[in-house]
Amino acid sequence: MTMSEAAGAAKILIVDDAEGHRQLLADALVASGYQPLPVRDSRQALEAAAAEAPDAILLGITTSAMDGYETCQRLKQDDRLKDIPVLFISALPEALDKPRVFSVGGADYITAPFVPAEVRARIEAHLTVRRLRRDLVQDQAQGIAAAQMATILALAKLAESRDTDPGWHLERTRECCRLLAAHLRTKPEF
Repeated sequence: MTMSEAAGAAKILIVDDAEGHRQLLADALVASGYQPLPVRDSRQALEAAAAEAPDAILLGITTSAMDGYETCQRLKQDDRLKDIPVLFISALPEALDKPRVFSVGGADYITAPFVPAEVRARIEAHLTVRRLRRDLVQDQAQGIAAAQMATILALAKLAESRDTDPGWHLERTRECCRLLAAHLRTKPEF
């Protein structure tokens, strides 16, 4: 659960140069319990996302400054924003290059007419996937930490069992733990 999800409504950034689309989507999101963050163009979208990461982004294909594809690529290059689901929106289905949506990092696309129930269902699905992915990563990190502790304890037991002089096993265990910790520090996942 993101901070905004924990505090209540998930924040959904809406990026479209058409005021009518922004308003229609914002109204649908409010009715569904979300907090819409409507902006007019890609530049505003990048600034808003950098200021406070939204939980999902509805991104128009054609916006001023740069198109939605380039905007999505820029979002995905930012480590703080790369995991946010981006759902492309288009009033002109023929203008939507579906393979490109996915190749630039988009999670989904929605074409007009925008049906509130469909918009809500797609957003909920992607927020659920994001939450489950985050939970899985946390579970894996906890598993790795437990495996590290078990390895350290196993090394200590091994050193103790091979030691005929109990005083030296503490020194060897300390040195093994220092070496293990130094090695693990070089790994990005630790």
